[in-house]
Amino acid sequence: MMMPDRRTFLKTLAISGGLAAALDKAKGSSVKTENDIHVSVFSKHLQWLDFENTAEVLKNAGFNGIDYTVRKGGHISPENVKKDLPRAIKAARRKGMEVKMITTGISSLDDEKAREILEVAASEGVAFYRMGYYHYQKELHPLKSIEKARAALSRLSDFNEKVNITGSYQNHAGRYIGAPVWDLHHLFEGINPAATGIQYDIRHAVVEGGISWQNGLELIAPWINTLAIKDFVWENKGDRWQAVSIPLGQSGMVDYPAFLNIIQQKALQLPMSIHYEYPVLSHTDMQLPEMEKMKISTEVMQKDLMHLKQYVNKTKQE
Repeated sequence: MMMPDRRTFLKTLAISGGLAAALDKAKGSSVKTENDIHVSVFSKHLQWLDFENTAEVLKNAGFNGIDYTVRKGGHISPENVKKDLPRAIKAARRKGMEVKMITTGISSLDDEKAREILEVAASEGVAFYRMGYYHYQKELHPLKSIEKARAALSRLSDFNEKVNITGSYQNHAGRYIGAPVWDLHHLFEGINPAATGIQYDIRHAVVEGGISWQNGLELIAPWINTLAIKDFVWENKGDRWQAVSIPLGQSGMVDYPAFLNIIQQKALQLPMSIHYEYPVLSHTDMQLPEMEKMKISTEVMQKDLMHLKQYVNKTKQE
C-alpha cells in the first residue's frame, strides 16, 4: 500500500472512532492470543545494562518488546541516536524482540535533536514514540497554556506525518497538561490522531481521577494509541498522602479488570508498555555482580507479566 493511501485510510477511521484498531493492524498486533500478549518494557530501570543484556533479560522474563529511553540520561543519548538506536534495535531483534515504541523528551520541533531522533526511529521501523510533557504556565489561564501547547503539538504532529511515525503523549499525574485527562481533549482537538495521539496511563489516570477515570478514558478514546501499565497505592508519609508505585497483583488502586474490559469493548488492541516505577532491585541487590542482578530483575519482572496476562485472560473470558 502506498503511503498516501495508508494515511487517508487511517484518517478516515480516526474520524469514525476506529483509529486505535486501524493503527494496530497497520503497525503490528498487540494482544495476539489469550496466552500470547505483546508487551514491551519501558527500559528506564534497566539503563545499567547494555543493549544485548537488556534484550536478554527481557526475553528471559517472557516479554517480546523493548520501549527504549531515547532522551537525556536515557538508555540512548539524543546526541548518539544515529549510531546507538540502530544498534539497540539490532540487539533486540537478535533476541527475537521488537522495538515498536521508544520514549523521548520531544514535545516541540524547537528541540534541536527532535527531527533527527524521529527520522532515525522511523527509518528503523519504530511505530510510536512517547513524547515529552507540556506544563501549565503560572502567568497564563489554564486554557491559554493548553492553546500555546497545542500550537507546538500541531507543528510536531505535521512532522510525524511527514516521516511516518506516531507520537504518544502520556497523561501524567501532577502539574502537567494532561494530568486530569479531560484537558487532553482540549489539547488534541483538531490534531490528526493518525500522526499524534495519547499513551493512556491508567495508574496516573486513577491518581488524578479517583473513581471517575472511566469518563476521561471515554472522552479521549479516539486518540489513544498505546497503553502504559502499572499500579499504585496511597500511603501516609508523615504529614501527607502519597501515591506509591507497587507491582501488579498486589491489590492496588487500579481496577485492571474494569479497565481492560473497557479497552476490549472498544476493540482497542493497543501496544502495551509495562513501567517498573517501584524498585526492581533493592539497594543491597545493586551491589551484586551484574549476572546476579540480571537474574533477580528477570524474576521480578516475570511476576508483573504473569499478573497482566491473568487480567487480560480473565477479561476475555467474561
